[in-house]
Amino acid sequence: MTSIAIVSIAMALLLALAELVGRRQRRVEEGIRVETRAELYSDLRDVIAGFAAARGVWEENDVAADGETTARLLLARSALAMGELGTAESALRGQDGEEVGALSAEIAEAVKTREGTLRTTRRVSVSLLLLQLLVAVALGVWGFFELRAYHLEIEVAELERLTPLVALAIKESKVSTPTDLEPLVDRIARDLASQGPLRVTVADRAGRVLADSEAEADGLPSHADRPEFVAAARLGQGTATRWSETLEQELVYFAIPIRDAKGEPTLLVRLAIPVEFITVQLRALVGAVALAFVVSVLSTSLVTMFLTRHLTRAIERIR
Repeated sequence: MTSIAIVSIAMALLLALAELVGRRQRRVEEGIRVETRAELYSDLRDVIAGFAAARGVWEENDVAADGETTARLLLARSALAMGELGTAESALRGQDGEEVGALSAEIAEAVKTREGTLRTTRRVSVSLLLLQLLVAVALGVWGFFELRAYHLEIEVAELERLTPLVALAIKESKVSTPTDLEPLVDRIARDLASQGPLRVTVADRAGRVLADSEAEADGLPSHADRPEFVAAARLGQGTATRWSETLEQELVYFAIPIRDAKGEPTLLVRLAIPVEFITVQLRALVGAVALAFVVSVLSTSLVTMFLTRHLTRAIERIR
């Protein structure tokens, strides 16, 4: 009598659970919106637990076994449709059958596709960050050299302004011998110190150095082949940016001739300034630009990481 009562209770429970599974399955298949994902999962897990309990009461209850399988399939399909692949996999764990095998294969393919998409997304994200860093570095290097060239042009213009004044001072002094020119050149260089570490050089038409504010004239070789002197003798002015063997550094040069009453060149006057002086002036500006680049890279990297994480989570939520 007790066994009959237990079986009756179990059958009633099975019928109720089966009806609940049927309603849930129809709502999912018909696209009817379940109030919340948690509600759907909770109901289906309750159903599965109920069928499992019924099987515990009656171990050979095929109806309960089929009902549990049906509920697990419905839970797995619902989770797969919502992108909850872990839930879908766990729902079918320990189950067998043709329908279970087909759905498991579909879930495995979805997992494979999602993992591939996530890997591609991460690769693209890293590639974008590296590309951004490369572009920032390239722009920084290009900007530095462009800025350096611009300041070199400014210095050439300044030398072009000052050299005629120096030439006029030398011409009006009416001195032309090395003994007289040396102190005059040194004094001019000191007077121009506020403009930077200027080097003043005076040479004759043959290129022999008569005075130099940075070196002993007697120890200097002929400057006849120096490009700025060659251009000054031929064209009336010459400029060059080159390495100085005398000072062992790169300088910007500008030279013009001093002419006599007949217009013939008698002396060549040259001003020069170290490129390093210009570079030092740029360092503060370059530091500010570099800081701006770093801030830009970091901010855009954070945005990229945020978007990548958002996209990754979105991919994880879809099939």
